[in-house]
Amino acid sequence: RPAMPAVKNVAPVARPNKPKIYLIDKPGAQHSVVIAGTIAPPADLKNEVALETMNNVFGGTFGARLNMNLREEKHWSYGAASVLYAARAQRPFLAYASVQGDKTADSILQILSELTGMTGPKPVSEEELEKVKQQQIFELPGAHETMNAIGGLFGDLLQLGLPLNFYDDYVSRVSALTSEELQACAKSLLNPHEMIWLVVGDRAELDGPLRALGLGELVPTAA
Repeated sequence: RPAMPAVKNVAPVARPNKPKIYLIDKPGAQHSVVIAGTIAPPADLKNEVALETMNNVFGGTFGARLNMNLREEKHWSYGAASVLYAARAQRPFLAYASVQGDKTADSILQILSELTGMTGPKPVSEEELEKVKQQQIFELPGAHETMNAIGGLFGDLLQLGLPLNFYDDYVSRVSALTSEELQACAKSLLNPHEMIWLVVGDRAELDGPLRALGLGELVPTAA
């Protein structure tokens, strides 16, 4: 009798209820890797485009707030970004950057500032929304012009459980998005109190500044 195929456990799990910092020691490191992560909801036809667009304003593109802050304004990082991973059920949402070692704690404060800003004090502006809309629409043909790209597109749709005609009205759905819809997505996903932090860097230099943030429990971990 053939063995039954393994079944993945994709039961819903709770989002973090308080921040925590995991510090992985890399003695002598001149740079640190900073990651803030939480759990995003499963893909849903009703809000997937809005969620994607919100992420593109926050950190999903070169001109997004996160990269403009840490790379272009502060010059503490070669690049900062955020990503919403593809998965059938709940999925990881990560904001990340490789930053100057002595600016690690300051970089975390800037990421926190951007998270907080998106959820209320600094909502998505009409200028930001229009810029990202145009980018998503204009890059669509070039991103799916080869057979491999088309195969990847359908693979992603199947993985996310979205209909195969998802892109038939994609342009019209992007065009119809409002800043209020993006604000609602930001409030549901970017809550700073529901982020788990991972920092890879020199513990001897970072332990004190990270504890001084008062962000949450600091958990030192060996590399």
